[in-house]
Amino acid sequence: MNDETIVKCRKIMHHLNDHPLAIFFKDKVDTTLYPDYLRVISEPSDITTVKTRLVKKKYESVEKWNRDVELIFDNCIQYNGKNTDLAAMAQHLRKVYHKLKKEYLFDCDWCAKRCVELQNKLDRLLVNCPKSLKNVDAFQEIRNTASTERSDIKNDQLIKTLNSYKSKEQQIQLLCLLQECEPKLYEGQNDLNINIDRLRPETITKLNEFVSLNPPQE
Repeated sequence: MNDETIVKCRKIMHHLNDHPLAIFFKDKVDTTLYPDYLRVISEPSDITTVKTRLVKKKYESVEKWNRDVELIFDNCIQYNGKNTDLAAMAQHLRKVYHKLKKEYLFDCDWCAKRCVELQNKLDRLLVNCPKSLKNVDAFQEIRNTASTERSDIKNDQLIKTLNSYKSKEQQIQLLCLLQECEPKLYEGQNDLNINIDRLRPETITKLNEFVSLNPPQE
């Protein structure tokens, strides 16, 4: 993650930490009080630990950070059971977290900047490619072919995932995202009808971010 993304994630964690329900999820579970906890939960996670890892820049990607936050809620539900008060609190705080992500991370301008950063990084790597790649034209052709194939595969996967969203709330979030990023295509529409070939690259990047951070709800 770059510094700008880390700042956004830290803001999310700050607001999450300030929520009244966060008191149950701030610190590591005391295994002296719950001796069987580590037998049930293989990957413990808590708000304070995640915040510390962000400060120390331990997360390589938004996805890995998001996974640790989601684990906080998943672990609570797994250990305590789905029909308990603590599980209900975890689900509520998860919704708060998802709203914070939408506010701070689902930003088309930010995604567009990341696309430019990644493209510039790729260009620098190509300039400093190994000397063994003497036939630059051939290398470029291979690169372009591979890039196109990867893009097709990724787009197919993205479409499949987008079509699996059955939750009305998530469908509305997706529609709002598309209306924001592609107003000419989706302004005034009330249903999802995604033609990925008509979307701008930054919009596709935005959709990939959404999918990574918001797995389809059952």
